[in-house]
Amino acid sequence: MKPINLQDSYLYYLISQEVPVTLITKNGVPLKGTIAYSDSYTVTMQSQGKQSLFFKAAISTITPVKSVPLSEILK
Repeated sequence: MKPINLQDSYLYYLISQEVPVTLITKNGVPLKGTIAYSDSYTVTMQSQGKQSLFFKAAISTITPVKSVPLSEILK
């Protein structure tokens, strides 16, 4: 059985469904928008017509505005 990369699956769901999120950086700055892209080290966020690039190491929390169904992610 192949292990599931939960982080990538979760971010892919947020990107594909264009779920609005609140991203909180490690220094406590909250930003609202949608995740546009993600790779191994970075997350790109779309907010108020602008894009921001974040290193994953600088992100504390990503909270979606609606629940993410784990059944969709764990497929």
